[in-house]
Amino acid sequence: MNTNHSYHTVFIDHSVLNSVKEGKFYTTIRLGDQLFLFDENGKRTLISEPEVRWKNADEVVMIAKIKASHLDSVIEGNIYRVFNDEVNDERYIIDESGERVLFDKMIFKYDLI
Repeated sequence: MNTNHSYHTVFIDHSVLNSVKEGKFYTTIRLGDQLFLFDENGKRTLISEPEVRWKNADEVVMIAKIKASHLDSVIEGNIYRVFNDEVNDERYIIDESGERVLFDKMIFKYDLI
């Protein structure tokens, strides 16, 4: 089994690819010296600059399915990545409008996946 793979989450700043949307988070996989992401169609897509620009995201620490939400931008039934912001010592998700939302039981109910 090849263990030369590493997975990370990135935030896309710029993209000219139709299947890779700006302002969204994607899981990437490094295979050797090439970086791929799983695009909107679920396909593994080679990414490189200048077609796609990205920055590393905070570490994903959990996956949560929202059961109830006080915010319109966090949709019940949807699944969200929970990120760990070590600088501010908090956890957050990215809502449907692309904004950071504090991951808090006072804001919504959830199940961990």
